[in-house]
Amino acid sequence: MKANGLIECNILDDSQTANVVAVAKALALPLRVEIIRQLFEKAMSITEIAKINRISNSTAIFHLRLLQEAGLITVEYAPSKKGMAQICYNDFLNVNFHLSEIKHNTTNFYTQSLPVGLYVAAQFDDYVRFATDSEIVRIGLHDIFNNKRQQAQLLWSKGGWVTYAFSNEFAQNAEVSELSVSLEICSEVAYYRDDWKSDIDFFINGIKLLTYTSPGDFGGRRGLLNPDWWQDNSTQYGLLKTISVTEKGVFLDNTIVNSDIALSDLNISDGNQILFTVRCDKTAEHYGGFNIFGKKFGNYPQDIVLTAAYKPIVK
Repeated sequence: MKANGLIECNILDDSQTANVVAVAKALALPLRVEIIRQLFEKAMSITEIAKINRISNSTAIFHLRLLQEAGLITVEYAPSKKGMAQICYNDFLNVNFHLSEIKHNTTNFYTQSLPVGLYVAAQFDDYVRFATDSEIVRIGLHDIFNNKRQQAQLLWSKGGWVTYAFSNEFAQNAEVSELSVSLEICSEVAYYRDDWKSDIDFFINGIKLLTYTSPGDFGGRRGLLNPDWWQDNSTQYGLLKTISVTEKGVFLDNTIVNSDIALSDLNISDGNQILFTVRCDKTAEHYGGFNIFGKKFGNYPQDIVLTAAYKPIVK
């Protein structure tokens, strides 16, 4: 296995046997070791390697092929005085032979955080507002990709939807056992009302996971993180909600709420992103908008956070 110039040769790993043998064979002859030393100084053509080592071109090609198969060198075509020539380069910095037990059952965790203003798609009803850590930004519904959204620490709207794109790099060649998204959120009404309910839908990759009924748009006491200039009669904080998906179903704050959808239904390894959507629909029983808090507003010092538990697939 090779990454960042390091060739790993784990002798205890059955899947690496061919690689271990190829590297060992390539390094078993002093001439081939000497060729690697020469290529460390500069890239050379096959003819130059043959000449400096006083061997025929065909013999040089034989040895270079073994080095190339072991991943120790790269051979590329480049222009020369007589057309195209094969140029050889060293393709590694270190070779590490070791005996390490393979831990197939180790669970890894991936985390990514996105600011509330860095959505990739949105459609808001009636109005949308941002608050940065220094001002309120009032924009029109046709200006929702205003550059100031990148500084948003609080986003609120009467309704509509907003979508964020997370990386799915962890899901490539891995078994993912759990995917979670957490965010601080509440309803939205003028000023605030602690009893103002809102039905808020959460989606991943276009699949509706659940509807959360926010109990209110909370105020009356200041949010722990709100800047000093933020008015006391405005929304102050939300509730931290965590939406998780496993093969058993969908969970809200560790309580299962939907057993009809499994993690495998979400196709999280497709493409290069995972889309997370928050929606408040006009047809909902409680059409009450939403506030989404960033790490400098509300009570919780976090943005929108995706977490995944996974195990790499060893090939």
